[in-house]
Amino acid sequence: MKKLIYVFTLFIATTAYVNAQDWIDYKSEDLAFISEYPKEPKRTVQDLETAVGTLKMHMIMHAPTSGDDNAVYSLIRSDYPKDQFEDADDEYNTNVLDGAVNGAVNNV
Repeated sequence: MKKLIYVFTLFIATTAYVNAQDWIDYKSEDLAFISEYPKEPKRTVQDLETAVGTLKMHMIMHAPTSGDDNAVYSLIRSDYPKDQFEDADDEYNTNVLDGAVNGAVNNV
């Protein structure tokens, strides 16, 4: 029973510490979103060559300087031309989304 109380107390203390962090709201008017980051993120834009032409890849990221070296908080957005999705079926949309995921993975 003592171990259970200890584990429960440790859980509560850890949760309180994590919730005590003050995250900031990052708002992008031009990309129309709001997200939360532990610190101010860095925004970059990169041209990305795709089958539908050159797209702008907007990346908003924060990598902590201490703790887990593999941690990164990121949001990536690319806008495809609207005409790419006119009269598109589910299979086409799935292929486009799979291609976007594969492209993002290859850029890591």
